Amino acid sequence: MKYTFSLLIMLAFAAINAVHSIAQAPVIDWQKCLGGSGNDYGYFIQQTAGGGFIIAGIAGSVDGDVTGKHDAEDYWMIRLSSAGNIEWQKTLGGNGYDYAFSVQQTTDGGFIAAGLTTSVDGDVTGNHGSEDAWVVKLDASGNITWQHAYGGSNYDGLFAIQQSGDDGYIAAGYSASADGDVTVNHGDLDCWVIKIDNEGNLQWQKSLGGSMQDRAYSILVIPEDGFMMAGTTASSNGDVTLQHGAEDYWLVKLDNSGNMEWQKTYGGADNDGLHSISQAGENGYVFTGYSGSNSGDVTGNHGSYDYWTVRTDATGNILWQQSLGGSGDDEAWAVSPANDGGFIVAGNSISSDGDVTGNHGSQDYWLVKLSAEGSMEWQGCYGGTDMDNATSAVQTADAGYVLAGSTSSFNGNVAGNHGYTDVWIVRLDAVTGISEPSLTTGSLLVYPNPLSNASTVSFSLKRKSVVELSLYDLTGREIQRLLHENLAAGTHCLLLDKVKQPAGIYLLRLSIDGESLVQKIEVQ
Repeated sequence: MKYTFSLLIMLAFAAINAVHSIAQAPVIDWQKCLGGSGNDYGYFIQQTAGGGFIIAGIAGSVDGDVTGKHDAEDYWMIRLSSAGNIEWQKTLGGNGYDYAFSVQQTTDGGFIAAGLTTSVDGDVTGNHGSEDAWVVKLDASGNITWQHAYGGSNYDGLFAIQQSGDDGYIAAGYSASADGDVTVNHGDLDCWVIKIDNEGNLQWQKSLGGSMQDRAYSILVIPEDGFMMAGTTASSNGDVTLQHGAEDYWLVKLDNSGNMEWQKTYGGADNDGLHSISQAGENGYVFTGYSGSNSGDVTGNHGSYDYWTVRTDATGNILWQQSLGGSGDDEAWAVSPANDGGFIVAGNSISSDGDVTGNHGSQDYWLVKLSAEGSMEWQGCYGGTDMDNATSAVQTADAGYVLAGSTSSFNGNVAGNHGYTDVWIVRLDAVTGISEPSLTTGSLLVYPNPLSNASTVSFSLKRKSVVELSLYDLTGREIQRLLHENLAAGTHCLLLDKVKQPAGIYLLRLSIDGESLVQKIEVQ
């Protein structure tokens, strides 16, 4: 029996004699290795207006995708189209090493980037000595509008920057200095927060910590109410109270002038390191990193280091905490809100047990989706047999996901590595809201792929069954019913040649006796 339909789509090849459920991780839409024959690293990604992406990282190469490099390592700023193609790339720095760790698109359509520099020439002016924090303002095409070095005669750097409500910027990192722009040091490294205006002039700065090492990795703008600094502390004196042992997560609430309103530590007797914080609804926070503890605030550790994610209310009281991982080291670097009220957490994993399945070997990107209540909804490993380290992830406007980091792999999910370590960007499809219980009554094949007017979808039924084939958008809304019929056992072919849909990504659902499989399709 043959049915004729009109569908201009691209459908992934699939065999469906297995269990498929909404708990499956999203599949890769595209992946890009960016770099040259040296070592290149990605640290932060943000979706830009218009659907493309901006990336901050480090270029160690002088070939491949990298042009204009100054010396040693440079800031590497990359703007990608929505399809992952390079629109422009800029190397920024001088004769020393220059590391970019954070970038944000600004309200004027340009970008603000932050990191550290040891350079005293090239694009860098005003270095105070040793290692300075370095902030660079770029226009929409990646050209430098202004740059400023901040710090003292010792080691100073920034891990995070955000545009503040007054069109200035708030940034956070570390400082070992007690001179230059830095007025106080409590001992060793302090968390360092700086507030600058829209031309890079320093408005205020705060050193926070105690006599041991303290580092701020993330900063959050709280509209009309100041800032939330998040990082790691090994101190138990100075600004730090109630430290649990070794290293703790550390939250500090600052007012708009940089004055401390409250601070709290979280952790147990082992090392607990906080890397990222995000707003959790209107009245609270979610933050993540790694934990080796199984005491104090931490429960459920699987062995070695776990992802440890904590949600608090607006005053820092724990609502829930979740340890996720396996028997190996699992370290989270990023948390961001999902559009359903939950959260995505990204980092790296060397585990292949516990909560972690699908590891490709060595260390993989590991992406975890949490509900608003902290339960794991799905997880996915992405990478190859070498070292793959995700440091940033966000949900995209179309409900998919994008991850950024670095890879040394040449196999598995990784294609196109230029040599040694590349920036690796992974674009993932949306996870559909359609229920997808186990399909035990048939198998599915679409060929050829990409589709032409001669393409067919075929499926084999083990018994007489009620079959539905429908098209959905990415929110799970049915937009077209293609087939609803009681079919005999055997193989059936549908010619896909006449029904037109606007260009875009859709979901095709095959249902047999109420059991379903959903696959991504692309209309060109």
